[in-house]
Parts: sequence; C-alpha cells; structure tokens
Amino acid sequence: MQPAWFFPTAQQIALGTGFGGPPPTRCGWSRDEELYLARTYPTKADAPFISKLIGRTLGAVRRKAQRLGLRRPLRGRAAKAAFALTPPPRTIWG
Repeated sequence: MQPAWFFPTAQQIALGTGFGGPPPTRCGWSRDEELYLARTYPTKADAPFISKLIGRTLGAVRRKAQRLGLRRPLRGRAAKAAFALTPPPRTIWG
C-alpha cells in the first residue's frame, strides 16, 4: 500500500505531471472595474456578459454588486407586481 503523498515525486516533476501549485488569483477590484460594475449592473445588461467583460466569475460580480448595494432591475412577475402597486396618476378631477 502506497501512502498518499501531498508533494509530487521526483519522477512526476521530471515528467511534468507534478502539481502546478495553486491557480493564480486576482486580489482586489480596481477602481475602473468597480465603476463599470456600478454603471452597468443596474441596467438590463446580462450579468454573465458583465462578468466576462470584466474577467471575473459570475459569483464574484454578484457578490461585489451586493457589497456595493447595487440592484438589478425588476423583471417578469416582480415588475408586473411592482407596477400594479403604484397608484394611478392624480388628475385635476380626482
């Protein structure tokens, strides 16, 4: 029985099949990325499109928007319900 070994063996390193280390991560958001997100997230632009344009994952974009207090526009049944709750415009006669 061979024990599980965390580090690659010398043979794996020589063959190039060893672990490559953790994937590179991007830390922090630049000011330009935050400004772009603040301008486009509240519009009808798709969130996956925004995430690909910025180069971040969809989850990262949604979390950052939530932290910035940004909201997506209402769609579908939610938009119809919100429209139904608004009172009709007042006129001179009523």
